[in-house]
Amino acid sequence: MINEDYYESFIGQSKETVLSRMNLPMTPYDSDEWIYLTGKHFLGLKERLYLFFRDNRVYDFFASSLV
Repeated sequence: MINEDYYESFIGQSKETVLSRMNLPMTPYDSDEWIYLTGKHFLGLKERLYLFFRDNRVYDFFASSLV
């Protein structure tokens, strides 16, 4: 289940803080767009979290469920 309130708490956090809370992203560390696989539904849908960085801080996010 996508927890928008929890993901909202990442806004303003540094890459180091995100790493300590979420482990390594599926994308390179030096990228300004990180993708995490955060879960899986029983129907096979994969939950993904997209974090967008500016000046090493999260400024936006997007959470989705995809096949």
